Amino acid sequence: MFLMFTMGREDVFSHGDLGLRKAITKHYSLRNPSRGKIEKISAKWSPYRTYACRVLWKSLEL
Repeated sequence: MFLMFTMGREDVFSHGDLGLRKAITKHYSLRNPSRGKIEKISAKWSPYRTYACRVLWKSLEL
């Protein structure tokens, strides 16, 4: 989170974040995805994974 919000890095993805895990589970229709599966999905968003995180977090509010 420090890299995302304080340093403004664009390509950061927190694999352990519960909100991101829930959003990926919801949008990809997965049941308990493994860390490897989440890494594979998030690799497609590089080099803008920080922006993808923000969209995923926001999607949980809707």
